[in-house]
Amino acid sequence: VSAATGEGIDELVERIAKVAASKDRFFDIVVPYSQGNLVALAHKRCHIVSEEHTADGTRLRMYVPQESAHSFERFCI
Repeated sequence: VSAATGEGIDELVERIAKVAASKDRFFDIVVPYSQGNLVALAHKRCHIVSEEHTADGTRLRMYVPQESAHSFERFCI
């Protein structure tokens, strides 16, 4: 990595993200619109891969830190 030219920065950031997420769990969930606070929590604590608004609620595909997993488990599809 070069601080002068920036060479290798993208690879470094990608590697750090992989290491940081290595203990995260993947979830595919639908959160009812009445539970919007959980969508806000997901945006704050999780790495969201995709978000879609459906008739049943907000569908999120995301990586969740182990300590937050209990908040989302009941919404798995």
